[in-house]
Parts: sequence; C-alpha cells; structure tokens
Amino acid sequence: MGRPGLQARLDVATGDLLFRLPVPHGIRPGTDWAALLRAAGFTDVITRSWLLLDPADPLGVDRRPDLFWPAAQTVYTGRAAEDDETGPRS
Repeated sequence: MGRPGLQARLDVATGDLLFRLPVPHGIRPGTDWAALLRAAGFTDVITRSWLLLDPADPLGVDRRPDLFWPAAQTVYTGRAAEDDETGPRS
C-alpha cells in the first residue's frame, strides 16, 4: 500500500510546484481572486464554494468513517464591463 500520508505529500509537492512558477503562471498564497477579477474590469463578481457530497448515496464519502473529503470547489464569476458604444471590453 505504501507509507501513510500520501495526500499530505501530494499537497506539499503540488503546492511547492505551483508556488515556484514565475508570475503570472504561479499561484501565490492568499490570492484574492475576486479582487483580481474586479481589477481586470469585471463587474458583478461572485464567489461560490461547495462540497460535492451526496448524502443519499449509501457508498458516499460522508457515510464512510475511513474517508474524508478535504477540499471544496470554488468558482469565481464576473461580468465583462460594457462600454456604452462598443459593447464588451476586451
């Protein structure tokens, strides 16, 4: 099976890789994505997060004492600001 702590090792390896990438490709801790969208000219910026669990599923992660779901999904959306005469800005 391998040694314990696989998820923790994967998290460290993935985080190290992403944080070492040069900006703008790297992801920095504490990034305020909603603020970045607003700074890029988007309006009506919304952030939604959720867990993808199905309590009705008898084999679902939330019913198993030996498993857990350590992450949530987050989506950031915004509307492109419109110019009165030319339509959406690019």
